[in-house]
Amino acid sequence: MFQTLVTNFGSSMMSNTNANIQSNPQLNITQLLQQIMQPQGLENTLSSAFQMGSNVFESIIPPAPPRKASNPANLVKELESKYNTTVHPKLFLGSYSQAAEYSKQQLKFMLIYIHSNVHQSCTSFWRDTFCTESVSQFLDEHFVFWMGEIGETEGYNLASSLGASSFPFVAVLFQDNLGERHVVDTVKGHINADDFISHLVTILDTHGSILDEARDTKMAMDLDRTLREEQDFAFQQSLMEDQQKEFEKQQQETLKHEDALFSAMANEIARCAQEQKRNKAQSLPIEPPETAENITTLAFRLPDGKKIQRRFYVADTIQNVRDFLDTEIESDIEKYHVVTNFPNTVHSDPSQTLEQAKLYPKALLILQEK
Repeated sequence: MFQTLVTNFGSSMMSNTNANIQSNPQLNITQLLQQIMQPQGLENTLSSAFQMGSNVFESIIPPAPPRKASNPANLVKELESKYNTTVHPKLFLGSYSQAAEYSKQQLKFMLIYIHSNVHQSCTSFWRDTFCTESVSQFLDEHFVFWMGEIGETEGYNLASSLGASSFPFVAVLFQDNLGERHVVDTVKGHINADDFISHLVTILDTHGSILDEARDTKMAMDLDRTLREEQDFAFQQSLMEDQQKEFEKQQQETLKHEDALFSAMANEIARCAQEQKRNKAQSLPIEPPETAENITTLAFRLPDGKKIQRRFYVADTIQNVRDFLDTEIESDIEKYHVVTNFPNTVHSDPSQTLEQAKLYPKALLILQEK
């Protein structure tokens, strides 16, 4: 910047010197220098030099670090209202880091524009270049567009990190899979819409292989992830099938064990029942002969329709009758009643004698399941 000022100063002095020589060709070198170095002449020279450098200062010197938070949406609304147009590239409305991540996901270059309201060239650049249908459509198709204001914190910090030395400032960036930012190209100063598109086409043609490589890398990563997911799914399926088989095996072993227990219990119950029948048969009083006195003949109709009969002494009890029946039928002793029809009576008192129950000299007893 200092070199620019010196150059401008020298140019101004040469211009003033030439003007003095042309207006007064009789002046010698000593007179000419004295005239230039006079206070009025020196003031004019310095004024001319600073006037020539004013545009340089305007486009180079950035404002002081701002404290205003970034808001791309408000910036776009402000520009739409100022220029009375909604024709402009589609702006990513999140933060710069979010836009960079989105461009990585979309496998597109990111185009950032740093705007400055204090630089007149930014005003014409936005209006004449960005607010055209051709630029808007081209950027929407090929780039993720993010915009920052130099007077806002994020725009200022980004411009500083990218070494923006003049405004308007445009940068084409690429963020790799590791999150590293790469500056593909920059555009500094005003450029018309056609030249801007041509420049961007050149960038895409020259550096498009970066996106192709990133695309191939992403496809490889996606394929690898898909293969891992399929392998994990197959492993989980195999594991579930093995677990199901083991569960079914355990179920079968449990059922076999339970069947064995039930079979053992049933055998034990049957054995006990047979043992009980034998004991009851052995404890039954001997059937009296037909010629004995004080006897009764009882006929029985079993639940299965079978009929049997036996003689008892009238002094025998209902329990003796049930013990006899238990030796003749398969049913449990608790699962039937001993009943007479005429009169309809349930003989449930095991201690009652047959004489007391009026079951002599003969009777028909029916066994009813409970």
